[in-house]
Parts: sequence; C-alpha cells; structure tokens
Amino acid sequence: MPIWLFEPGHTEAQFRARHMMVTWVSGLFKDIHGEMEFDLAEPLATTFRGEIDATAIWTGEKDRDDHLRSADFFDVESHPKIAFEGRLTERTGDTSFKATADLTIRANTH
Repeated sequence: MPIWLFEPGHTEAQFRARHMMVTWVSGLFKDIHGEMEFDLAEPLATTFRGEIDATAIWTGEKDRDDHLRSADFFDVESHPKIAFEGRLTERTGDTSFKATADLTIRANTH
C-alpha cells in the first residue's frame, strides 16, 4: 500500500472550542509530521499516524496562545507533542472519508 507523508507546510489540524460558554474560539496547529498508508482501490484499509507540535498552537491571539501552552491546558513544557493514530471508517464521497483516531494529549489517550 502506498505511503503518503504529512508535510508540515501542507498539513494542519484545526480545532474549535467554547470560550466561557458564550462564544467559540478557533485555532490550528501547522507543524504536523506523520504518514498515511492509502490506496484509493481499498480506501477503508487506510491507516495513519503522526505527531503535532503542541508548542506551535495558533489562535490569532498571542496571550491566549501562551495560556493554552501553559500547564492549565496543553502543558507544552512537559508534553510538547500531541500524538494521533487512526483509520478511515466510511466513504462519504468520491474523495472524502470519515475517520476515527486515538489522540494523545498530555499522556492521556482518547
């Protein structure tokens, strides 16, 4: 099965979270390294894994980013990487799919 590499300049992980139960905050991580074993002929056999540089979180607000890096949230001093590993589970279009993954943040996997 062909292996595709995640390139930090072409890959990002986005998030959206509630802020004080009033509004939403969006952000992203751009420094992602990993790989995906993918064959379009058998897409549901696809697996992927990688790491995200948690120190490179970006929400567009420096003070918020610094707080998210602190021990209150990601604790990047002790846990600078976020790990993920998963697989495709459902085809939703010609070239789109749903996936499931284990995500490890601060040594906790969900």
